[in-house]
Amino acid sequence: MSGLQTMTLADSLRTPRVSLRAMGPALASAFFHLIDGDRSHLGATMAWVETLECVADQEERLRKAEEVRATGDAYPFAMFEAERDALMGAVGVHHIDRERRCGELGYWIATEFEGLGLASE
Repeated sequence: MSGLQTMTLADSLRTPRVSLRAMGPALASAFFHLIDGDRSHLGATMAWVETLECVADQEERLRKAEEVRATGDAYPFAMFEAERDALMGAVGVHHIDRERRCGELGYWIATEFEGLGLASE
């Protein structure tokens, strides 16, 4: 076995300006408030934003994120602006095709962090 068949990722990754952390229910409140405060912007491109009505909804989404990470079906991370330790969005590898050794990289970032070059870091 090689490549994505045996791929594992660390629970956290860091660059000088960005910190990535494995998602979990402990981040539910922070995620809910970030998304709720930027609902019209984020909802324009991500239909799931409409379904998020309360912190408990986000807790469930983050439990599922933990489950898919544990099985290796996806690798979701919370994105933080490192200097202020401010939650700014999410990034992950999804739709992993082990035979073809590829997956999709997706991310979203709150409006206040756009245009700073953080997502591409």
